[in-house]
Amino acid sequence: EGMKSMANNDNVYVKISMLGYAIPGWVRTPEKIQLMKGLVKETVGMFGPNRCMVATNFWKNAALSDADGLSDIGPEPLHLIELLYGFLKDDHSCFVGLLPNSTGFRYKMLKDDELAISIEITVLTTAY
Repeated sequence: EGMKSMANNDNVYVKISMLGYAIPGWVRTPEKIQLMKGLVKETVGMFGPNRCMVATNFWKNAALSDADGLSDIGPEPLHLIELLYGFLKDDHSCFVGLLPNSTGFRYKMLKDDELAISIEITVLTTAY
């Protein structure tokens, strides 16, 4: 109910990230992957693709980045993008490019010549 209420406000956007909080170890079995697919599609359905963003949140390793310790497994960044593309490809046009920007790379999904969803992979570096 809370997400639906938030989706009714046109000024609210949603970031699809750290999916392992919702379903720890979701990449472990095909059944859990299908359950996550349903949650992602439901979220995009509520907010519409123009108000959805995806982040890898990759800061240390796949398990911590996905679920912050709730599971010992999580998808690597490229695998996450591939899974999300698979979840949404039937509802939207395919990803159409890998465009460099100032922070990393941005995948853009287009639908009817209009930007529908952006997936940005931010590359962080640490100076020692």
